[in-house]
Amino acid sequence: MMGKRYKKKERKRVAADFEKLIKMSKELFFYGCDVDAWMPEIILFPFVSLQWNLNPLWYRMIAPPGSGKSEHLELLHDFELTYTIDELTPKSLMSGYRGQDGGDPSQLQHFDGKVIIVSDESTLMEQRQEDRNMVQSTLRRAYDGRNTKAYGNMKEKQEYKTHFNMLVGSTPSIDRYFQYQQQLGERFTNYRAQVPDRKTLARCSLDNQFTSFNDRRDILKQEYHKFIRKLPDVDVNDIILTDEIREMLVNAADFVALIRTHISRDSTGRHVTLVPQPETPGRLVKQMSQTAMCDAVLHGAKVITMEHCYKALYMGLASISAVTIFILN
Repeated sequence: MMGKRYKKKERKRVAADFEKLIKMSKELFFYGCDVDAWMPEIILFPFVSLQWNLNPLWYRMIAPPGSGKSEHLELLHDFELTYTIDELTPKSLMSGYRGQDGGDPSQLQHFDGKVIIVSDESTLMEQRQEDRNMVQSTLRRAYDGRNTKAYGNMKEKQEYKTHFNMLVGSTPSIDRYFQYQQQLGERFTNYRAQVPDRKTLARCSLDNQFTSFNDRRDILKQEYHKFIRKLPDVDVNDIILTDEIREMLVNAADFVALIRTHISRDSTGRHVTLVPQPETPGRLVKQMSQTAMCDAVLHGAKVITMEHCYKALYMGLASISAVTIFILN
């Protein structure tokens, strides 16, 4: 029965194990501010929510090159609930090709029930627009749980029913493709690292190469895997969402969905070609609430407080284009 393990004793155990994991992360990596220090926690959220079978949680980890996001994603590689891919292409996701043994090479068939990790989203952004649009279409349908496609060399349609979470690494250049994200329907919520102290980060990176960094990272990696395996069964109804927090999440999601509405213009950029119709906040409020719930679970809490919502609010706001955020500030 879901939720039977989520008792006070188990919550204390999870909180203690989580605190130990974060302490080990801080001993290995440098975090220049509170927002950057969220990174080792956020990469756990998709694994916490995987059991709920609600709307998928797709997170985009946006950070400058060399800031450590790939090292954090590396901690989750080779885990049984992780499926790592180097690139997203139309033919790799869904393929009509069949070998002599009739095997299906489509990656999508392996996604169900997993957390998909893409270390570098730039490989997708660098594809031809037609290929990028096809990947976008496939992901959109996969988010909704079903992909169906017909091929001329096959009698039966190919159909994949999938439910999976995602962690995608990106550089800030992703904002150049804001229109692409809008077309996808904002399935992703964004975490943006700040990296305020660049020189200290450089010093720590320099020191790490003389302190068996790879061995220490491998030890931390095993600790992450052990922690995820021991996550308790938690039903969404085990987490209490107060009316005050509920209303705050609704208002925040409504604001973000409204402010990130895409405005279509002609090639000159001077004339609006379509009357803008704002995105509705229905999907975003579910993503934000799940993020807050995941934070509560990791901290051993049963009631969601404002403290558990900080990351949800930040990631909601970070899903607005960086230029818009700059203007708002």
